[in-house]
Amino acid sequence: MPYPKGLSLYTIWEEIANLLDSTKDLLSLALTCHTFKELIIPDHLYYRHLSIDIRMKSVWEFLERRPGLAKSVRSIKLSNLSTGRLPPALSGLTVKIPSHIPVSDSDIAIFKSAISNMPLLKEFSWGRFDKGSPEQLIDISHALTTSVPCLGLDVDLSDLTIVMCGQHQMKRLSVNLWTLTSLKRVVLRTQFPSPDAIQMILSCPNIEDLYFHATSSTMHIFPFHLMQQANWTKLRRLDLQLISPLNEQESDNDDTSTIITSFLNRHSNIECLSLCVSPKIALSTLPPSALPKLRSLSSDIDVVTSLFSQSAISRLVHLTCTIAQVDANALPQMDQLESLQLSGGNGNAPDLVHPFLSKSPNLKKICLALKIPSGSRTLNLNNTRPAIAETLAVDFLGKVRCTYVDILREKG
Repeated sequence: MPYPKGLSLYTIWEEIANLLDSTKDLLSLALTCHTFKELIIPDHLYYRHLSIDIRMKSVWEFLERRPGLAKSVRSIKLSNLSTGRLPPALSGLTVKIPSHIPVSDSDIAIFKSAISNMPLLKEFSWGRFDKGSPEQLIDISHALTTSVPCLGLDVDLSDLTIVMCGQHQMKRLSVNLWTLTSLKRVVLRTQFPSPDAIQMILSCPNIEDLYFHATSSTMHIFPFHLMQQANWTKLRRLDLQLISPLNEQESDNDDTSTIITSFLNRHSNIECLSLCVSPKIALSTLPPSALPKLRSLSSDIDVVTSLFSQSAISRLVHLTCTIAQVDANALPQMDQLESLQLSGGNGNAPDLVHPFLSKSPNLKKICLALKIPSGSRTLNLNNTRPAIAETLAVDFLGKVRCTYVDILREKG
């Protein structure tokens, strides 16, 4: 069968692959066919995620010349070639680039030309850009905003702060990158960004996910000033780990508690919250109207019962707790709770678990990683409601100090 005039077989394959990719059902069906799976699909799926050095000019030139393949790219992470991941068709184009060679303007130009062929690009991570200049960073950010307007950036600011920007450059970078309305996820790790970078985060209106994972050596630089000023109306997932007081003076603990509770009060659309705070911080209880959409919570049991009202706890669907002991009177009726994960503990298994079981009639799954004395290993479900005893799935997570808890059920 002759091909349409001006179209090669490979171009036709590209068009078919693009059609399949636009519909999940068609793609799933095509993957069941040997011909599609072996001849068409892999060649395009290889290009979904690229991890590559921006100085690898030959690869970007290849994608510039092949817009059909470039259109398949969904995710790019700038990285060192030694740790990068490339499709087989591109691996032969790579050459070893000495680490001391900086990013050139021609590297940036060909990269910008290549991404102009990637209208379906969804994720971009700066990864390693320590060989580039602030001006080049600004140039790339401008290209991203103009060539890929629907890009959803996954930004790790710890990487961006490797590039030392002056005040004027930071302002230009803010205009080109940080006002992207599509920026939805921000990751803050141990190397905390500068005040200028914090100000840029505050200018992003549509952040949905915020992650801050500190270590014991960086707890003192937690961004309290960011929490004081932020107001992201679309924030849905929040993960704050190792929050310490503003400093070790007891007088500042109340200020820390106020900052945290005020932040949570302002962000009423949070659905999923993971919170780990220093035991030195005495948290005040949020009003019952706070966090009306919260359905998933992970924290220490003392934080759960002290920070959240009983009405908020009663609305939870998923609960993950670290426990030492449990006051059953502090737990409300949790009719919506479906999954429960408990870790820690130093007492009898029934004493730790039954307060939750007795108040969660619709619980479907429980995960246990409890430290309990040998001889206190029996968890008897017979005393709970029949629906729980019959349908509850019990898993064990991690290594516990004793043998696994025995689960007793009535045999029927």
